[in-house]
Amino acid sequence: MKWLIGSRISSGPVGGLVRCILSRTSLSRLPVVAVLGLSLYVGIHSSSAQLTILHSFGDGTVTNDGAVPAGGLIQAPDGNFYGTTVYQAQTFAGGGTVYRLTLAGTVQILHVFPNAGQKRPAQDLLYYHGDLIGVATSPLKYSVIFRTALSGKTVTWYDFNANKGTQNGASLEAGLILGSDGNLYGTTYGGGVNGFGTIYKIGPDIPHPFASVYSFTASTGIFPHARLLLAQDGNYYGTTEVGSPGGGGIVFQMTPVGQVTSIYEFPGASDACNAPLIQDKNGNFYGVTIGGGTYGGGYAFKMSSTFQVTILHQFGKGKDASWPNGVVLGPNGNLYGTTGFGGSKDKGAIFEVSTDGSFYKVLHNFGDGSVPNDGEAPESGLTVGSDNNLYGSTNFGGSAGKGTVFRIAP
Repeated sequence: MKWLIGSRISSGPVGGLVRCILSRTSLSRLPVVAVLGLSLYVGIHSSSAQLTILHSFGDGTVTNDGAVPAGGLIQAPDGNFYGTTVYQAQTFAGGGTVYRLTLAGTVQILHVFPNAGQKRPAQDLLYYHGDLIGVATSPLKYSVIFRTALSGKTVTWYDFNANKGTQNGASLEAGLILGSDGNLYGTTYGGGVNGFGTIYKIGPDIPHPFASVYSFTASTGIFPHARLLLAQDGNYYGTTEVGSPGGGGIVFQMTPVGQVTSIYEFPGASDACNAPLIQDKNGNFYGVTIGGGTYGGGYAFKMSSTFQVTILHQFGKGKDASWPNGVVLGPNGNLYGTTGFGGSKDKGAIFEVSTDGSFYKVLHNFGDGSVPNDGEAPESGLTVGSDNNLYGSTNFGGSAGKGTVFRIAP
């Protein structure tokens, strides 16, 4: 998990190792076809959307409920939401937790990772055949893929540290997806043959066969952070933080047989693409950059099925939201997301933008006083619940300062 600090990219929700990208390997620049969307800060709309805090981590209502829920929520067929925290509740240290959240806001802890190894899950879980599949990484890049049953029983599927070290990848900062061949696919932020990250697959059945599918190079971007997308055309799509010298991140395509191609490079040096892509029924892709753009706060974009990119909204001007974490398609067809910074109090915000860029509004400014103890600094995106409300989490804030989970009716 990463926070952009100035021109640098740092890991960890409370600091940690700072990665400063000082140089980039040469890559032929792709044609830049991005055009400015119609919503360029003309008439940013206010909102009366109501945010409700469902749980404040560390407030004592649930024993050892965790701290810093950096991963997003998923809703399982049982109607409940599931998520993870990076740390245990007593201190911002140790292993994290896996939790269940009911629609009414009741939290139950399913599993607490032991302090030994300090396994810290920080990404979205995957619901698979009645179980929750996740990834966890320690400060020493000790990484595992784990399975948690809804009863709480947790087992390790694959231990990267015990299997060829960093050759198969290191630092798991993206959740898994189910591939068309029945395997689960994910990316690693580092490691691999070139040290720039990998794409891997793992079988869901014992003994969980593992294969490193691809090691990133400068020609396809380096440091993938977000989970992959299995698109309507049968190919997989993803993003990287870094591309060629002077350029930003890259959108790449991987065929079912593992051939990876760069299809679009973001033009600005700070245009890091940390968030996953989504796709609508017409084949259009949507995503965000966490930084860069006209005002340095990132931007939301649309990419057609022929890979033509249009900027929908530039974040970061004045008290606008800044540094978005991704977007989801809401029930009304608009895009919704969170930002880690910006807003009226610079503690992050929830936003809505139309898919053509003609409409944009901030739904909620964290820390503005309209909702007491509403949290701050969300690092994950939103989830559309079965009730058509939006659900998410904040890294910090809340009544105990250790993060919140919330619901907002758009």
